[in-house]
Amino acid sequence: MRLLGAIFILLWAGACAPGADNWTPGNSASRQSDVVWTVSRHEVRFVPGTERLAAGEAARLGEFLGEIDLRRPAHVFVGAGARGESTQLTARRSAAAREILGRYGIAVQSDPPPAEPGLLLSPRPSGADKAVILAGRFDVHVSGCPDWRKPELDEYSNTASSNFGCASAHNLALMVADPEDLVRGREAGPSDGVRAASTVRKYRSGVLPALPDESSSSSFVAIPQAGSGGS
Repeated sequence: MRLLGAIFILLWAGACAPGADNWTPGNSASRQSDVVWTVSRHEVRFVPGTERLAAGEAARLGEFLGEIDLRRPAHVFVGAGARGESTQLTARRSAAAREILGRYGIAVQSDPPPAEPGLLLSPRPSGADKAVILAGRFDVHVSGCPDWRKPELDEYSNTASSNFGCASAHNLALMVADPEDLVRGREAGPSDGVRAASTVRKYRSGVLPALPDESSSSSFVAIPQAGSGGS
């Protein structure tokens, strides 16, 4: 009877353990960093007939720029000039907006950024006494995370967590300096051709640089042992 009771308790405990019926290794979502092109649009108002920002516009512009990660490259464009406004006033307003953006360390491009896929992009302000600021950039979004479908408590399938891989995907999205690097590589910058060719020639000929002599190397500093009486 005791044996039967123990078996019943074990079967009952196994039935109460949470199952993983809603998750299997085969239906686990892919962990990947999706790079998307986004364009943010902001309009600033000017005092009519001048290139001075209207009251409160500098603060609004600062809030807009605060929502953009200025640590990552962005394609910023300034468009000014509504229908009927003079060319000189438009030029002064555009210069004023560029000066303000320069205080934030933003270099303004001469051409508007490409529009997001499937959307139209207007590089002109919506009305008079306004200027539009467009900021296009690549953003990284991690798809399929988090994923906690697989139960972690009393789970005996000995398979990886359903959230496995999400930490690496999120870390990559946070660490990449320019998300565009995940789409395509950069062009090689200028280099010393003579030095590069010399290195390749030495490598092919088997000439290796001499290793430093440990007995004469000054890169290692002796640390006196405890109780040695060193000064």
